[in-house]
Amino acid sequence: MLTMKDLLFSFGILHDKRYREKEKRQYRHLLKVQMASVGYTLKEKRKDSSFLGTKKSCTNLFTDNIEDARVVVIANYDTPMKQWLHTDRYAFYPPQQKGNVILNLLVPCILFLLTMTVLMFYTIPAYQAGRSMMLVGSILIGIVGFSLVRYTRSGLAQKGNKIYNTSGVLTSLMIAQQLSEKDKNKVAFAFVDDGCQTQFGARLLKESLNGSSCIRVYLDSIGNKGDMVCMGHVHPDLLPEVHERPSDLEHLGDLLVTCGQLENDKVRVYKDDVFQMENIEICSKTILSWLEKIKE
Repeated sequence: MLTMKDLLFSFGILHDKRYREKEKRQYRHLLKVQMASVGYTLKEKRKDSSFLGTKKSCTNLFTDNIEDARVVVIANYDTPMKQWLHTDRYAFYPPQQKGNVILNLLVPCILFLLTMTVLMFYTIPAYQAGRSMMLVGSILIGIVGFSLVRYTRSGLAQKGNKIYNTSGVLTSLMIAQQLSEKDKNKVAFAFVDDGCQTQFGARLLKESLNGSSCIRVYLDSIGNKGDMVCMGHVHPDLLPEVHERPSDLEHLGDLLVTCGQLENDKVRVYKDDVFQMENIEICSKTILSWLEKIKE
């Protein structure tokens, strides 16, 4: 059994960014290996979507017992685009996109203009003057420039994601490690994609579970500073206090769990410098205790 520090190093430090498909694919493999070590098999469900005019795949992971489970524990595994503007961020809601999307789109535009400038003022004159070294150098700069344009066209990736979204994944992994063999039959897990943009992954999961009577438990920003906050609809004897869930978050789950301070039905998410590892352990133990009380 891995300790919390081991899980944090593997899932939150070595793989801090999960914005591009290659990064997500590596992370999904890591999740499959870890969940297999505690007796779960993860499957994939993929569906195409688009963002910033670019076609992309939204890929959810879920355990193979999801159709028969009494409870499904859900966490986002992707991370957001570069947040150039320091806007307020709230649990269960994607980061505010408008200003950051514009600034992320400016990066490839600037790179394109710089590359074209090099080609116009260096490559063409070098060719006309027969200066081979200058010509080769400017062509190489052009190749690198256009490669960077292609790489950045969907935005840059944000660094420092231990609270949002890594801590939800870590809590899920801790719960999976500590579940008894008996309780594993009634608890499934899902790791959903696109939680930082359109929440398409959560909607896709809800669609997949259509008709199921399972309880969806959605974890987000568990490593945030503050106390455990629950919103949704569960029996009052199962958890200490459950607040009303905002109507615009119904697609996420029946029970929403985070940490922080509830203000006007929202919980502010702070930066990674206030990351609270102990909150992950507290929440996982509380949820485990709750899961033991749920009947098959």
